[in-house]
Amino acid sequence: MSRLRDCGALLQIGPASLAWNLEETRAFIRNKLGVRAYTRAQAWFDLTRGWCTGLVYLSDAYDSAKNGETDPEHGLPGALLDYLETEVLRQLCEEDIYCLTVLAQLDSDHDKLLPSMLGTGWPAIVHKLSQLSQCMGFLQAQGSPGMPARWDLHPILRLALQRRFSGWTADAQATFHRRASAAFTNIADFKRVVHHAICAGAPDTLGLMEQSVEAMGRKGDLPRIAQVLSLLPAQVLQARPRLQSWLAMAALMAHRLEDCRLMIGRLYGQRPGADEAERCRWHVISGMLAIYSDDIDAAAALVPVLEAMHPERIDTVTRSGRRNVLSWIYIHQSAYGRARQMQLDTPADESNRPEETMFGRQIGRCMAGFSLALEGKMNEAERVYREVLEKCGPQEEQLMDAICQASGLLGETLYELNDLDSVLALAVRQDEMERVAIPDTFLRVMLGIGRTLAIRGRLRESSEILLRLEQYARARNLRRILAYSLLEQCALSLRAHDRAHAEHLRRQLAGLRRRDKSGPLGGGVDITAVARRADILCCIAAGDMAAAHRNILRLMECSLAAGRYRRVAALCCQIAIIERRQGRHVSATEHLKEALAIGYRMGLLRSLLDAHPDVPDAAQDILRMGGLDSMAAFQADLLCNAPGISPLAGPSVHAPSHSATLGQDDRPHDDELLTGRELDIARQLILALPNKLIARSLSLSPETVKWHLSNIYQKLGVSNRHDAVARLRRLLLGS
Repeated sequence: MSRLRDCGALLQIGPASLAWNLEETRAFIRNKLGVRAYTRAQAWFDLTRGWCTGLVYLSDAYDSAKNGETDPEHGLPGALLDYLETEVLRQLCEEDIYCLTVLAQLDSDHDKLLPSMLGTGWPAIVHKLSQLSQCMGFLQAQGSPGMPARWDLHPILRLALQRRFSGWTADAQATFHRRASAAFTNIADFKRVVHHAICAGAPDTLGLMEQSVEAMGRKGDLPRIAQVLSLLPAQVLQARPRLQSWLAMAALMAHRLEDCRLMIGRLYGQRPGADEAERCRWHVISGMLAIYSDDIDAAAALVPVLEAMHPERIDTVTRSGRRNVLSWIYIHQSAYGRARQMQLDTPADESNRPEETMFGRQIGRCMAGFSLALEGKMNEAERVYREVLEKCGPQEEQLMDAICQASGLLGETLYELNDLDSVLALAVRQDEMERVAIPDTFLRVMLGIGRTLAIRGRLRESSEILLRLEQYARARNLRRILAYSLLEQCALSLRAHDRAHAEHLRRQLAGLRRRDKSGPLGGGVDITAVARRADILCCIAAGDMAAAHRNILRLMECSLAAGRYRRVAALCCQIAIIERRQGRHVSATEHLKEALAIGYRMGLLRSLLDAHPDVPDAAQDILRMGGLDSMAAFQADLLCNAPGISPLAGPSVHAPSHSATLGQDDRPHDDELLTGRELDIARQLILALPNKLIARSLSLSPETVKWHLSNIYQKLGVSNRHDAVARLRRLLLGS
């Protein structure tokens, strides 16, 4: 036989050879039923896998149906199922049929649960199923021949066995579901645990569901919580506030804000029957909802309740969410130290939790970095954001909330440091950030991208970014975000010398300020400040310096009281420019010195440059005059050399790919270069992208990226990723 096979003179026919392929199935249907049933070919082929007898029964049933329609999956002909009973199942013993029936109730990925379901060891089950697969063509082993990983039942036989299962007695079905619930508990598949418990009529099914949901909540698995709770009717959920609160949390994380708001409203209506831990969870969810709605007043109103909570009495997810909500509120109250302290108080057993939604640890670290940035500690903030991105990189899909939060805040920091190429590189994440980032973060990254495009002269693209931000704000009724988008469009219109459109936008802002009813801590303060900034820009453009000066002084007083020193520095620059034009050089110099001092202390660059186009010239004049201390002179020199390009001068790390030579003093090895490919990777590395994304963007394998990184580290004389980023920025940006 082997000789004949080698000569090509042997025809071997097995079960697979007896099945029709898709084209043969189509030909059969076309010849027997005509073109009216031709569209059924694919579905019938998938169902029968080319089994000729099955196709004949299906076509006969279709042909005899009065309306010409038979659902091949849910309406199998009774004659076909009877044929399987007679010709296949009745040839087996009851033990074999029972084994196959249990197998038919499980997904193919759960075959390894058969020992728990049948009370038999896996080797014995494999032996039995192997024998069955040899005597019938409806069961195939998949995996290694000796010990298959799973078993594949023919779809039609599976349906026939499921029909058999529906004919079992109620007690037999309940026994099966109890065993299945216990088996799925062992692999922590809580959705199926609850499903089988309900089917088994377990006396405390809801209690079991609450335990399962609590277990998933402790792991941060909010999407699976929503799946589990979808098994319950609405009236059952309404009677269980604890389950409702988890469902509200899952809706919030899926960014279904209106659903979450309705659920929380119902929960507060049931308040008398809830325990302390449950009420704490409601308050934290309400705080998160306020953050996603950019409702600072609503969030601030929760501070007394959140601060009064006893962390040891609430679950881990609620405890972590409480810290993040309080940090966000403290940041908007300019209590930056308190915001960071909330994150420093994280217990050791929570610091490395894998799940990272808005209730997770990495979001908390982003907020700590945000507080550093607002205090002017830009380099420290950047380091925090990059560490978060590096930690989240290997699990990009699961940690998208943390990645978007860190990327957005990093974009604001990079813009302030005038690393404009890196800001534009974040534009690829716009869609993701719009979908999952909190509004505050999306606002900051979109402003950075829009301003960068305007600096580069790409005004049309900048306008598109700002219009997208406006649409985002209007769709979600986010008044503060809308105000900032209108202000930026006003500035862009003035840059394009379109004073009529700028005045139209200014009037919109004035109307927005009049209609706003926010409290002293809410977005109304920001809206008022934004409207006044638009007034200042329009007055300066119109040459009304007196009105601009008055508005600046009013706004500066409010900004000093609120601790908004970055805004104060920009206002000092604007006053200096106005006074410089009016010939009041002494006062202009003093105001510019004040701006330089704040800028140096806070690490500001773009905030000063964006205040007015004449800031670099004013800085040049004050340098010529002399008499500045070293810090003010350093800051003035940065302003003179920074407009529109990197503040550190020299070639950008994002310039077109070519070899980059290290400076003579910084070169770890004589005459060594970063090659073109290494420079490509360096561009990605400086953006804190993980190896997987670097490999994907450059069409390389992760191993190749690791190899190049090793060479880069060696040439730079560093041993880790963070030091490499710092050194690349210093070397390639020409520090």
